[in-house]
Amino acid sequence: MDLDASLRTIIEAIDPTATIKHHEKLSGGLSYELRRIDTDRGRFVVREANNMRAGRWGLALSDEYSLIQQLNQTPIPAPQARLFDDSGTVLKHPFAVYDFIDGTPFLHANDPASVGIHVAEALAQIHALSLTSIDTASLPMWSEFAGSIIMNDPTVFDANTDEEVVRKALSEHWPPPEPDRLSLLHGDFWPGNLISKDDRIVGVLDWENAAVGDPVADVAVVRLDLLWCFGPTAAVSFLRHYRTLSPIDPQILAVWDLFAALRPAGDLHQWAAGYPSLGRPDITFDTMQAGHRWFVSQALAALA
Repeated sequence: MDLDASLRTIIEAIDPTATIKHHEKLSGGLSYELRRIDTDRGRFVVREANNMRAGRWGLALSDEYSLIQQLNQTPIPAPQARLFDDSGTVLKHPFAVYDFIDGTPFLHANDPASVGIHVAEALAQIHALSLTSIDTASLPMWSEFAGSIIMNDPTVFDANTDEEVVRKALSEHWPPPEPDRLSLLHGDFWPGNLISKDDRIVGVLDWENAAVGDPVADVAVVRLDLLWCFGPTAAVSFLRHYRTLSPIDPQILAVWDLFAALRPAGDLHQWAAGYPSLGRPDITFDTMQAGHRWFVSQALAALA
């Protein structure tokens, strides 16, 4: 079945009365191929796993789709789930189809402090969701994922991210105390996964790294990404506002900050290379490395 015929089959399964007007490939992550389909009845996104998905940490596409279906019954602005197929008869790999969310990635803003507030409110909404409202059986524990990375040193440490220093500090403070309450974590709540319109966050994409764990782990990941994208004003504003919604122990945050700082080890050049295509050529390896060093230093100081 050629691509056009496959896409017609997909749309017919969603709405037999719809006619395809246009389709195009979208830029996306390493483990999925994305394609937008425009019809006279709406716009949709096809998210197809590729060969690089195998062996990567995270939810299987079927589990991610199931989670998003459940989130559709909550106030969380996840994309509306429409179709899942793993038969291999329509597309080569398993795929899921969602409504296209009109807006742009939250990567451009004139007011970094306001960005921090919006992001804090959106993340706190996820963390406030009761785990009894979703099936968590397929969701991994974030602390187990983090521990497996922390306890397995590489053969060579990455000097660009001060990996040896970060790992040494983590080994001395791991594991952090268990939280009073476990939450649903997004796992990759960076501005590129947030869709904004009229200065509001209207969509939260890419739930493949979702897990159950201490919400402070998510907070740490977001702080580093906000620092890279919008500078310290956004990161500080985010943390200050999030703390008005949920208290955070500074030392526990420092531990999770160090784990967040470990994530780009060995990959900082690759991460930086993606920003020009997102309209942010000002975010470079040098700016990311400088932000990362500041982030690590403040975490180490909090643990001293």
